[in-house]
Amino acid sequence: MQDYFSGVQRRKAGRRRRIRLYLACSLIFSLFIGGTVFLKTSPFFFVQHIEVKGVEGDTAARLLSSLQSSITATRTAHLLGKQNFLAWIAAGNLALPEFITLRISKNWLARTVSIEAEPRKRLAVWCGTNPTAGEKCFWYDEKEGVLFEETVPSRGQLIKTIEEENGTTLRLGDHILSEAQFSNMRRIIAGLDDFNFTRDRLLLDRTHQEIMALTSDGATLKFSLRFSPEESLAGLAELVRKGTLKKAKSVDFTVEHKIYLTDR
Repeated sequence: MQDYFSGVQRRKAGRRRRIRLYLACSLIFSLFIGGTVFLKTSPFFFVQHIEVKGVEGDTAARLLSSLQSSITATRTAHLLGKQNFLAWIAAGNLALPEFITLRISKNWLARTVSIEAEPRKRLAVWCGTNPTAGEKCFWYDEKEGVLFEETVPSRGQLIKTIEEENGTTLRLGDHILSEAQFSNMRRIIAGLDDFNFTRDRLLLDRTHQEIMALTSDGATLKFSLRFSPEESLAGLAELVRKGTLKKAKSVDFTVEHKIYLTDR
């Protein structure tokens, strides 16, 4: 008989524990639902004003749209909505290729968001040909060589275009070259602009770290990206001064301190 009553008591104690557990879970769930509804519907958590500095017009509208799309993709925005101040806090610091700097300041008390952006400045176009993706072209900026805006292929003198035909695949936000190589390429192209001959094409050879300029006179000028181009450009200036360039089929500056000419 004593064993029977002990079993009954144990079953009652087990039921009481389960009931307490159910009640605790229900309370936690109710608090979660209630808290979520409060955070989602309370005006105190709504962003009251968004200010954009540094850019105007279509650029500002495009920036705001891109940021809101990025914030909408966060879990917090899915739960509370993209206009909820907590969604902007959870998003942290966002980055967009089109802007060299992007600072987002959040004022909790005023429930305002301030966006300060510095857009990248176009320097030239990079076009790469890939057997799978075909030809892709992007503007890259003058400071870091970052691909930041897709564009259409361009040929001619009005827009400088760097062509690459070895199947390299680059995307928005990628650097066209390493910092040192990009600096050398930028100085080579700027140096070539100082001469009055017409340049038809600029071809980038990433494998050999070289860039080649094809002139309308039929000459091919090849430069290395591995070392500073000042000496090479000075050598080119001397060839132009002496009229030697007009007789050359190709001029190779890819070996430091040396110039290799091939006559027509």
